[in-house]
Amino acid sequence: MRQNQLYILIITFAFSLTTKAQTYETQYKICSESLSKLSYVDSLYFELARKRDSCLLGVPTPNFQAVTLEDKKIELSKLKGRVVVLNFWFTGCGPCIEEIPGFNKLVEFYASKNVTFISLTYDSTAMVRKFLKQHPWKFNIVANNDEVRRNNFKLFSVWPYTVIISKEGKIAYMQFGSKGTETFAYFNEVIHNLLQL
Repeated sequence: MRQNQLYILIITFAFSLTTKAQTYETQYKICSESLSKLSYVDSLYFELARKRDSCLLGVPTPNFQAVTLEDKKIELSKLKGRVVVLNFWFTGCGPCIEEIPGFNKLVEFYASKNVTFISLTYDSTAMVRKFLKQHPWKFNIVANNDEVRRNNFKLFSVWPYTVIISKEGKIAYMQFGSKGTETFAYFNEVIHNLLQL
């Protein structure tokens, strides 16, 4: 990438940070403008993707409806007043599996608090049920669903991807990649701070 192209991308991204749109969709377009000029393998892509996620903080969350493995209906907009932790994953994802014990500990820790934990995967219901026999997971699990990740949040294909939503229904945290053995400590701090607001 030539230096003047890099300069234009940085200026474009910096300008996008100064504007806050009213909807997730509109703000996503603004925040993603600099990414559209890069290829997925470009060394700047992931850094700008992280900045794009930061640019989305405070934006109203796109609504979605889903049904869990236990046939529980979930509608995100009806969870206002609760902190919501969304985790996008799949059964063959090593870093996703590495996070499960820490996430289970969080579910137990916040069992009596206003926190809802939802995981979404594109894997089939049968595949997820088989997986859970070896890796119990205490989240509300939605299987056979990649639409929320791809169409509602417009996240690119990197797993795990965690999104935390404030009690007001706004994006409070977005990050791709695993926290591994630090999962509980890291997300405990994020959730605790959001519950205090």
